[in-house]
Amino acid sequence: MKKSWMSGVAAFIGLFAVFPAQAQDYPAKTLTVVIGYAPGGGVDVPARYFAAKLTKLAGVPVIVENRPGALTNIAAAAVARSAPDGYTLFIASGNATMASNPHLFKKLPFDPVKDFTPVTTLFKIPFFVIVSSNSSVKSVSELTAYLKEKGDTGNYGYAGTFTLAASELYKTMAGLRTVAITYKVPQQSMAALISGQLDFLIQDATNVIRQVQAGRMRALAVTSQQRSSLLPDVPTMQEAGFAGFDMLGWFGLYLPANAPAPVVEKLAGWFNQIVAEEETRKFLANVGSEPFPGSARSVAELQARELERWGRYLKAARVEPQ
Repeated sequence: MKKSWMSGVAAFIGLFAVFPAQAQDYPAKTLTVVIGYAPGGGVDVPARYFAAKLTKLAGVPVIVENRPGALTNIAAAAVARSAPDGYTLFIASGNATMASNPHLFKKLPFDPVKDFTPVTTLFKIPFFVIVSSNSSVKSVSELTAYLKEKGDTGNYGYAGTFTLAASELYKTMAGLRTVAITYKVPQQSMAALISGQLDFLIQDATNVIRQVQAGRMRALAVTSQQRSSLLPDVPTMQEAGFAGFDMLGWFGLYLPANAPAPVVEKLAGWFNQIVAEEETRKFLANVGSEPFPGSARSVAELQARELERWGRYLKAARVEPQ
């Protein structure tokens, strides 16, 4: 009996002793960064940038594994089933994979809270309310007045969940009857805006920043709570009179559930070191993004708020789960 009790104590102590060893020896082999997007564009570009930077800090190869499909649910499910040893990393959209997808699907192959360990935020993508440069509209207040005058002949375009929800939120708060027009990809809606077929768009900086800088589009407001460093002279929707309007695209780093705390801390430290570099700021600006440093606690708190908000946004946009 005494021997059995002593064995149990030894096993208990050994369980906790393994964590410092894991942190000290970690990583001892190749790290895999999983993303839910196809190679060559979008999130794949910053993911490979971070992977290359992490290789230098961690001293081991870091590869990017693309698992596109089902609005990133395939990638998320694969990571959720992986061993929680710190060798499978997940760069995920906090506002989409972890917040809006649970409201878009009746059944998910993962739980965004229970199946993942938050590590840190990485970068954010601002969205802007834009009109054609040929439009006479110069502000959100002017756009609102213009659309009220047009009634149900006014329109906007969208090619994704975020742009639909943001546009419908503006429409509801402004009391508009504006009609939504669906496009397969953002580029189609942008071409329609420039040609005068649409009254306005809400679109991410990745797609519109160069169009605005080239003078083909005019940015009226940014949808986030704070102004964007990419277009610092553009006011927020809150500054434009829409109190509480706060929608932001952002990406974070996650591990499978129950990952060791020392490993989480080490990864958070490395990624925040990368995010803090001036080279990273310039790289992200070039792809329409901004640095978004954080911690395991901050990303968990943000995700909880986003889950609640996106439930409201999608309900207001009358988007039914499939």
